[in-house]
Amino acid sequence: MTIDIHGLPVMGYVILRCSGPRPLSKTDTLHRDRPFIPSPDGDRTRVLETAARRLRGLVHRARSVLQEHHASWELPQDPASIPAGRHLISNKLSEWGVHRRSEIMDTMQLLASELLTNAVEHARGDPVLTLSARGDTLRCEVWDEDPRLPCTRRHGPTDEGGRGLFMVHLLARRWGVDLTHTGKAVWFETG
Repeated sequence: MTIDIHGLPVMGYVILRCSGPRPLSKTDTLHRDRPFIPSPDGDRTRVLETAARRLRGLVHRARSVLQEHHASWELPQDPASIPAGRHLISNKLSEWGVHRRSEIMDTMQLLASELLTNAVEHARGDPVLTLSARGDTLRCEVWDEDPRLPCTRRHGPTDEGGRGLFMVHLLARRWGVDLTHTGKAVWFETG
C-alpha cells in the first residue's frame, strides 16, 4: 500500500514522530525470536482492520502537521499599528477558517493588541507580528529590537495601563518570551 501526502520524506518523518510503542494485544507473541503471525480463524481480518485504523490515524496526524499556516507582517512603531494588527489577524484567521464571531478570534485580537501595545510603547524598532496555526493551536508572536524582558507591574484601580501581560497570562494556553539575536519575541498560544 502506498500513501502519498505531498511527498514521502515528510510522511516518513511524521510516522516516525507520531508512532510509538503500542501495547501488546492478546494475539501478539511475547517471544522476541518468533514474529507475530495471525492465526487462520479470522485474526488476520481483525489485524488488517486494526492496521488500517492505525494508518488512518497516522494520515490524519500527518495532514494536520502539513496544514500549518503562517503569516508575518512588519508594522511601523506607531500606535496606529495596534488596530492595524487586530485587523490583519482578523482577516488572516477568517481566511484560515476561524469564524469572525468566535471566542478564539476575540482572544487572539485582544492579546495580540496587548503585545503590540507593549512593543510600540516600550521597545525599539518596528514590531513584527507573526501568526501561525498548526493543528488546533494558534500562535501569535510580536518581535521587537529591545532585549529587555517585559515585566508585569503593580497597578492601581484607576491606572489605565499595566494589565496587558496579566491578561495574556490569564487568557492564553501558554505564553513566553524568546530572546533573539536582535531583541526578543513575546508569544502566546491559544487553541
